[in-house]
Amino acid sequence: MIPAVGLVGFGLAGRVFHAPLILASGMEIVGVVSRQRDAVSAALPAAGLLPDLGALLSLPRLDLVVIATPNDLHECRPWRRWPLAGTWLSTSRWPLQARARSG
Repeated sequence: MIPAVGLVGFGLAGRVFHAPLILASGMEIVGVVSRQRDAVSAALPAAGLLPDLGALLSLPRLDLVVIATPNDLHECRPWRRWPLAGTWLSTSRWPLQARARSG
């Protein structure tokens, strides 16, 4: 099965680096969270354009999430300064899948 990838952010890094690398690796981008509606539609017509991370994480087919937003939004700390990773980690299905894959 082809891995299904969600991409958060479609600015310069998401558009020029992450998306081409994901596709060249043989993976499929199934959803993109971005305000860049026209750019996403032109570059990834088969991917769903989603309003927020919650909508992306609720996709039924999603194996990997790439966060391509500005650096200060990536990381999760106990004080929740960086919300994207914290939202991802707090979703019940992801920690279970990570444990299942690690053995």
